[in-house]
Amino acid sequence: MSKIVISKKLAFINSASAFFIRVLSISVLVWLQRFLLSTIDVDEYSLLPVLTSLIVFLPLFSGTLTNGLSRFVIEAYATGDNQRVTQITSSMSLLIFPFGLVILVAGGIFAWNVGNILTVSEHLIPDARLMMFLMVISFVLNTVMTPFLTGFHVKQKFVALNLIKLGQELLRFALLFLLLFGIGPKVLWLVVASFIADITSLCVKVTYSYRLVPSIRFRFSQRNWSVAKEVSSFGGWSILGQLANLIRLSANPIILNKLSTELEVACFHLGSMPTTQISQFLTVIQQPLNPQLTALYAMKRMDDLRKAYVRVNRYALLVVLLVAVPLMVFADELVILWVGSNYSDAALVAILGLAVFPTLYANMLMGNIVIATGKIRQFAIFSLLIQIGNLLLTLYLVGEQHLGAVGAAFSNFVTMSFVFPVVMIPITLRLIDLKLSRFLRDTVIPGWLPGIAAVFVALSLKYFLQPDTILWLILSGVIITSVYVLTALRFSLTEEDHKMINTFLTETRAKIPFL
Repeated sequence: MSKIVISKKLAFINSASAFFIRVLSISVLVWLQRFLLSTIDVDEYSLLPVLTSLIVFLPLFSGTLTNGLSRFVIEAYATGDNQRVTQITSSMSLLIFPFGLVILVAGGIFAWNVGNILTVSEHLIPDARLMMFLMVISFVLNTVMTPFLTGFHVKQKFVALNLIKLGQELLRFALLFLLLFGIGPKVLWLVVASFIADITSLCVKVTYSYRLVPSIRFRFSQRNWSVAKEVSSFGGWSILGQLANLIRLSANPIILNKLSTELEVACFHLGSMPTTQISQFLTVIQQPLNPQLTALYAMKRMDDLRKAYVRVNRYALLVVLLVAVPLMVFADELVILWVGSNYSDAALVAILGLAVFPTLYANMLMGNIVIATGKIRQFAIFSLLIQIGNLLLTLYLVGEQHLGAVGAAFSNFVTMSFVFPVVMIPITLRLIDLKLSRFLRDTVIPGWLPGIAAVFVALSLKYFLQPDTILWLILSGVIITSVYVLTALRFSLTEEDHKMINTFLTETRAKIPFL
């Protein structure tokens, strides 16, 4: 019998806890962008997205050693093989530690020469160096400790993990406000506050993970190079998929920094924020599904795996389109009210980014399925090829056609709305032996219907009421949401979904008497 608990309720609780953390983080982030743009110059503001885009490429170097850890530890624990858990942890630690030292030295050299590599104003070079070096140190420490953090995934203690993240976020916000208002507004303080909170959180997580699964420990005598080879092989192929994702998410600010202006970097960063935050929000929500999906595959419960795939993808579409539709339709009004007309291109960037969601999130569990099955090679190769094409198109639109932030966003829209789903959805369906007709019937059609209805309502409100104040936009949002929810309840939820909702409401009323 599997030691991994498979439970819809547990998955829901774990995902819900992540939801509240992201809501808090996004709320502060929205205020912070407005505050920074009103108090610092645009060249200083553009430092953060550019440096962040560079630092996120570092996991490409560590991915071979770390990307397969959680999957193989979960698989070993599911079959009750505690010795293999220790072998995986010990063997990979012996490889990861020297790697961390190399990255620390190389990152320090890079940080010192950042002014020669990027377009940075002379007076901002010391801040850029410090920001880069703190990011490198944080990355190295988190990477070295990765083998000892899988206890949360094995035991599915994502609520505990999210509570630690909540403490991390609260500490970060407290430090950030202290620095911004105690010393003065500087983009440097975002990195300083994040660094201190991140290291504090890491110490807590490592301690708690070991208590959850004592077999996640280092024993030199338990090193096993055949185990290390198996984990590294999976991680090596996953790097290609990771590289593809990083090209999509991080190459644009760097290209705009070298081939366009600081204003275009800022517009792209602001316009991409809704897409980025929603994507990160769904990533932390779907992460708790990995242990259960991996266990289902390990136990050959393929029918349950297919049911989970079509259901969760449908839920994902219903969630993202509920948010994406009003944001797309009222993007111009929202950007002007948020940061002013100087950043008007951010609205079109946001529209193009959000327009990807209907096709992208119909296959949201693609990555989870690849991890669960361990069949990553084909997925990784095609992902990389597609994103290389995206990169070349971006270079042409930004460098040759001088379309700036809008050109970068349009390249991503073409790739992720048309090329990516046509190639990647069939690959995912084959991995779990799911028919296309069932995918369209159970996921795509019911997932899109509420969004289509909401688009017509939103466009009608935009052109007849022409809302241009926060109050009118909120009222429009309420109307759109009402139409969306009613359509979803009528056409998008199955009988099983309604039973789950009724059960949840009944249990909630029983626990909270005044409801």
